[in-house]
Amino acid sequence: MTRKGSRRLVAVIALVVFAVCVCVAGAAASGRVTLTGLGLSAKPHAGVVSNHVLFPTAWTTKAVSPTPPRCSAADTRRNAFLWNSLYSRFCGPARAVVHLNGKTYRIRGGHCLPRRSPRTKTKRRRLNGMEIGLLADSPAPAGRGISLIHWMATQPGPVTIEDSEIEVPGTRVAASGTIIVGKGLKGGTFSLYSRDASGPTGVTLTGSWTCG
Repeated sequence: MTRKGSRRLVAVIALVVFAVCVCVAGAAASGRVTLTGLGLSAKPHAGVVSNHVLFPTAWTTKAVSPTPPRCSAADTRRNAFLWNSLYSRFCGPARAVVHLNGKTYRIRGGHCLPRRSPRTKTKRRRLNGMEIGLLADSPAPAGRGISLIHWMATQPGPVTIEDSEIEVPGTRVAASGTIIVGKGLKGGTFSLYSRDASGPTGVTLTGSWTCG
């Protein structure tokens, strides 16, 4: 490039920078201004509109809230457990029915514990929980799921459980009570009562499940 051409290029760059500064100064009164295309922003000093500092920033992004995971066909086949910062999704053939506050909720997709490969043909010798559907943490709204864990059965019959979590639209329940493990350790029924830190709340729920 010739010396004359270089001077012209420098002049063009100077004009572009000047135009950016003018645009930033005009918008500085509204606070921090982000020039997305150029990756620049201007932030006025406190109480001063006409003076500003120009400095590079990262490209603007919006915070994205996690969404509920979904089970793929492969996830269902392998009894997967999917989760993120707000949601826990249980995959597999298990399903449950929950009767709560005069309504019936059918929940599909989950597994019994310990998780087993669908290729396993031997009889289940131990059952120590089941997790079905979708559970959500606050501030997300309640999901549609049930988790009965921290117990063990090696034969059919009643088992007392101290902790469980049930979520249906608009309601979250922590409950204790009794489950009746069915034949072959393939499912069962439950009769639970809701509780909080001070004790039972007076809410009861019943239902059943099958490992699939």
